[in-house]
Amino acid sequence: KVDERTDIWSYGAVLYEVFSDERPFQGETKSDVHAAILLREAKILPDNSEFPEIKSIIENSLRKEASERIQTMEEIIKTLKEVLRKLN
Repeated sequence: KVDERTDIWSYGAVLYEVFSDERPFQGETKSDVHAAILLREAKILPDNSEFPEIKSIIENSLRKEASERIQTMEEIIKTLKEVLRKLN
């Protein structure tokens, strides 16, 4: 079923790439990447003690089971705003 949580998964995949400089699911061919998305968990991100909230968002967003993911973008935005406040 496609819903907002599908977009959250995609957002998590983009954030993963931004913070790790690599894709969360890899393969030699497009079919291999599709299989990795369906069958494997994303590679574990290295610990980032400076921004553990962002790592948590990414890992949570990429969970296979949609019901286990962050449920709304508002939750992500709230967390990101908290991280920004820490930077100021």
